[in-house]
Amino acid sequence: MTPVNSPSQILSLQPQSSANPEDNFKRIRKKLKNDLIFLFLSVLMFTFRTLPRETAFFLAKVLAKLAFWVLPKERKKTIENLTLVFGKEKSEAEIKKLAQEVFVNLALSGVDVIRLIKYQDKIAQMVEVENEEIFDEAYRQGKGIMTLTGHVGCFELMGPYFNQKGYKTAVIGRELYDKRLDKILVENREKSGVQNIPNSSSVKEIIRVLKEGKVLGVLIDQNSNKVRNVKVNFFGKPVNAPLGPALIALKTGSPIVPMAIVRNSKRSYRIIVGQKLEPKVTEDREKEAVRLIQECTLFLEQIIRKYPAQWVWMHNRWGD
Repeated sequence: MTPVNSPSQILSLQPQSSANPEDNFKRIRKKLKNDLIFLFLSVLMFTFRTLPRETAFFLAKVLAKLAFWVLPKERKKTIENLTLVFGKEKSEAEIKKLAQEVFVNLALSGVDVIRLIKYQDKIAQMVEVENEEIFDEAYRQGKGIMTLTGHVGCFELMGPYFNQKGYKTAVIGRELYDKRLDKILVENREKSGVQNIPNSSSVKEIIRVLKEGKVLGVLIDQNSNKVRNVKVNFFGKPVNAPLGPALIALKTGSPIVPMAIVRNSKRSYRIIVGQKLEPKVTEDREKEAVRLIQECTLFLEQIIRKYPAQWVWMHNRWGD
């Protein structure tokens, strides 16, 4: 995985003097916007943590339906992507209804992420696992596990669940645009016993985690120009996917286990564990890495096709 530019590199690209008034205005406006968003989210997080869970869900559902109408870009992209995939089998009305459900499901998952600290002793009761024996067998190999997943359901819940079950867990997390929000998210993970590894970390750090025998969660279902990508098939169309996780698994000998989590109801979740993939040592390591990423992408496609309302369709997945 290619690290992002260091602070010194970023700063070296900025003009050191004589910033024009228009640039100053844009910076001030951006800071004000971020401050207002942070304030709104802080109030929202406090509210969701304070209210009973069912009441928090009700409020989240109302806000999600409101967001569907007041966020035109996200609504448009969600409908476009759903039409791209399901346009031949669903009507416009069905796709529009499904798009609204996407917003609602994202909000419900957000509530449980925010309330994660309150669930420390209850996560095992909230989650069931399909094919847990596959996961356990891979873990007992002692080489660490590269668990590849996507933004499906309440994906932040998987790490804390496995940690409670006695598995040492870590995740590679993309750093948020606002350092204050990123700090909250990281603290949320660490308080749940999950080690957070920023996506700007070195490959050596990631390899070290696997050599310690830990479960390493990586999201592979979004575009990012900060990592090395390859083209894979997703819903019959080419998309970018990170090659790094598979190359690292090949280097360490760690098994790859695709998985995803879906909501069964408002109160419970199900983690679906896919078939274990053993990296094969071949002369063409890159070809083998592409095969592994493609297998995991197809696994996610199957889950998303079955639970379409639980994926983040507002992301520009089929973009360059």
